[in-house]
Amino acid sequence: MRLETTQFAVQHLRNLLERLTVPGRKALATPPRQVQGATDIMVVVGLKEASLHKIQDFVQDEGGEILVLDSTALSTFYPIARANPDHVIIDLEAAGGITSAYPALRAFRDRHPDIPVILLSDEFSTDDFGTDRLALCDVSLRIPFSFASFGFALREAEVNNTVWQQRQIELSQIKCHKT
Repeated sequence: MRLETTQFAVQHLRNLLERLTVPGRKALATPPRQVQGATDIMVVVGLKEASLHKIQDFVQDEGGEILVLDSTALSTFYPIARANPDHVIIDLEAAGGITSAYPALRAFRDRHPDIPVILLSDEFSTDDFGTDRLALCDVSLRIPFSFASFGFALREAEVNNTVWQQRQIELSQIKCHKT
């Protein structure tokens, strides 16, 4: 289902949350869960139709839920965080490119380090499942992508997110020792 406005998305989110019993967010630096190719709740921000349909097919076949928000959701985070998602997927071009999206992505990562983030872009030269872009995301996929690379991205985002959380804990400990 495609949600065209943030206001409609917020109402859909309220309805979704009424139907689901969502456990509390996982604590920082928890080990990755066993992801069997899909996610329980996924927030998708500003995705193009072709990629959205592919993600919907993948996630809904596994019984997951998807909340689709337009790119303005990056500026407020409220609908994203309120959904308590297992993953957030962001189309960089829909968000105005990396230069425009950078401040919002960094702020989101700082506020919600325990939510795995997957960036999508047709500007990426290749998929990146490593930790080079951890300040912005856990995994990045080049558009178009395959079901296999998307499934691997979901699993690897969990693993990389644990690394990101550990780095944040270490950084906070260093800051505490300096004061």
